Amino acid sequence: MNLKRIKDLPPDFPVSAQTLYKWQHHKKYPKLLVKFGGSLCVDLDEIEGVVRDAQTDKAKKEGETN
Repeated sequence: MNLKRIKDLPPDFPVSAQTLYKWQHHKKYPKLLVKFGGSLCVDLDEIEGVVRDAQTDKAKKEGETN
């Protein structure tokens, strides 16, 4: 587990902080977002899989519309 506070993420992070907070609120990707010491953290080991899955889903949706 490689945790980093959301507020400490670099500006070029592939997912915005606002999106991460929304995911946490909706309990989406529970392995990705962890409350630790009163701060919401993202598990950097899990983010690659989530981004890959999102890109795959997007490609499938675009393929269905063509």
